[in-house]
Amino acid sequence: MIRSALLPLVRRAARLASCETAAASVWSIFWLTMMMMISGFTLDVSNAYRVRALLQATADASALAAVRALPDAEAARAAAINLSRVNMPVSGNGTVVLPAMVQIGAWDAETNSFASGATPYDAVKVTAARGNGAGLEVPTFLVGLLGRDSWQVAASSTARTRSGSAAGRSILLRTGTIS
Repeated sequence: MIRSALLPLVRRAARLASCETAAASVWSIFWLTMMMMISGFTLDVSNAYRVRALLQATADASALAAVRALPDAEAARAAAINLSRVNMPVSGNGTVVLPAMVQIGAWDAETNSFASGATPYDAVKVTAARGNGAGLEVPTFLVGLLGRDSWQVAASSTARTRSGSAAGRSILLRTGTIS
């Protein structure tokens, strides 16, 4: 009895599987889905790089403002944080530069590296970030359907005085990451 009830369904499924009249529609749906996924990934990645560029500009400007306030470490830290709030307002981005993200130190000319906390103060390293505890995470649009809801984006910049005094010219070094 059950077998006789399933027989028409089995015949209909076999006929549908052998029919090729709708193959173009199936392929169209498949490729449309693939193109939407690729477009969504492109949109989300380009947005992450756009935010990274904004963070880099903020870190650059904040580092340059801070190095001009040296040798006063607290004034340099305050200058960096205040300028970061002007470049990337807290209302839309969160606090992208926290006090711990402004490192005051010295530039080691022999190793071409920044030494945090070293004296005399002639360099400042500022890290601007969205996500990982600083600022709002950068939301994704279509990649969220694949399980990735946000990006953590960061950029850092080190500014130092060329002549060792804050009144001298400043030099800028920078890096950035997206994860």
